Amino acid sequence: MHPFAILNPQSSPPVSSQLQLNLGLKVERLLLPINLAKCSEESVALANGLTNKFGANVALLYVFEDEPTETRKNRAKHCLDRLAHRQLRSEIEWVSLVRVGSVIQSIVAEAAIQRAEMILLPTFLPPWWKFAFGTHYGSTALGLTAQTAQQLFIVETGKHSDCFLEWS
Repeated sequence: MHPFAILNPQSSPPVSSQLQLNLGLKVERLLLPINLAKCSEESVALANGLTNKFGANVALLYVFEDEPTETRKNRAKHCLDRLAHRQLRSEIEWVSLVRVGSVIQSIVAEAAIQRAEMILLPTFLPPWWKFAFGTHYGSTALGLTAQTAQQLFIVETGKHSDCFLEWS
């Protein structure tokens, strides 16, 4: 079984510092799946602290479940590019990837293709009524814990916005 953890980026000291100090955790290759309809810039910024100072590679991934128009694919790529430019350190090499298919299968496949050592998965706390009935995380987070061989870090993010709407 691969290691996985649930992180809260608002903790003090910052989660990335805690992981580095407690686990000696630094990776060269990181996969960061992003839901652009619930975009969290803080999760992109967290990648800065989890990657090596030099030689790090971050792949930002957005997956459409249904075949989108070419315009929609280009908008998704533009949003990922903008997130990377705004939030990632300049020393980090990054790539924006847009795929079509099953979200879980696409994340697992892209992690293998990119040779990612870690998947950093942003997630959001469910509404109180779902939480009360035992549903703490969505199907993507639960599915990845069972299917990926990479280290999986699930990041609970607070503030999020619809990048498609904001940056169109």
